[in-house]
Amino acid sequence: MPEHPNSQSSQALRDTGKACLAAGDRNGAITAFAQAYRLMPTAMDLYEALLDLYMATGRAKDGSKFFEDMSRLAPKAVAFLFARGRLKAEQGLALEAAKIFEQAAALAPTSSGMKYWRGCALLQAGHYKPAIEAFTQSLSLSSPSPQESNECSDRKKDAEMLLEIRPALKAARKTFQARSETTFRDTWEQDAVASIQKQLGETPITGLAAVFFHVEAGDRHPFLQKLSSSSQAVDYKQTLLQACQAVTATNAGATVIVLTDEFSDLSVLEGAARIARLSLVSDQLMYGRAREQSRRCDGSFAGPSALS
Repeated sequence: MPEHPNSQSSQALRDTGKACLAAGDRNGAITAFAQAYRLMPTAMDLYEALLDLYMATGRAKDGSKFFEDMSRLAPKAVAFLFARGRLKAEQGLALEAAKIFEQAAALAPTSSGMKYWRGCALLQAGHYKPAIEAFTQSLSLSSPSPQESNECSDRKKDAEMLLEIRPALKAARKTFQARSETTFRDTWEQDAVASIQKQLGETPITGLAAVFFHVEAGDRHPFLQKLSSSSQAVDYKQTLLQACQAVTATNAGATVIVLTDEFSDLSVLEGAARIARLSLVSDQLMYGRAREQSRRCDGSFAGPSALS
């Protein structure tokens, strides 16, 4: 079989891109790989490398433009639509991404993946009912792996949960505004509110604030263990981390806050949540009072808040 006329030029550019990566020059790698891919648009390894690099370097807008240009050469190429959808979602343009994934799903009606990613984009946009429908359609088709089926099922449950609690989120701000900031049962409550406000800073949190409460209990969660006959240890820190990540994944611009005591090691949450520490006695479970007082920090929570 004769060699493709562009293969040598493409290979040279590919080598240049690899050298750039080895030197830590990811932008240079993008330039070289993009030129190579234009010459050999069937090279899926270049396609995957470019998609990953555009996302990893924060150049989702440039990547979306690149794959849009490529799609003009092949308007029905599902791979180009998929890349554009992922990159639009990365820019926060969730509804645009959902429309692109819908086009891709129409071209590949038996693909569970296109429906799954459409559901993810709709979930990101806060369109929970159509997201649930998209996930349901994805699960009705054969999935490449059990892991992907599980991820789709988990996202569907996320959408169902958010749909259920949305009325409470909308009502949350009115609830906070109706509460008094000056009536305290004792000095502990007064000090707790002041401490939360000080630790969260002077700038009000205007987006959704999701507040979690943590109690250090070793590997035996005091409540989960009561609900299960299993004797297995509960990794509640990872559970809390996953909950924090789920909030930010499904609510653009959300701030996650964890109220805890003065000593618990929450290094696992670094970068995933803002931590406010209070003078709490964990074995007396004073967290109910911490919940109550966090509701009255209107100076810190200027937007809607959800407490868990």
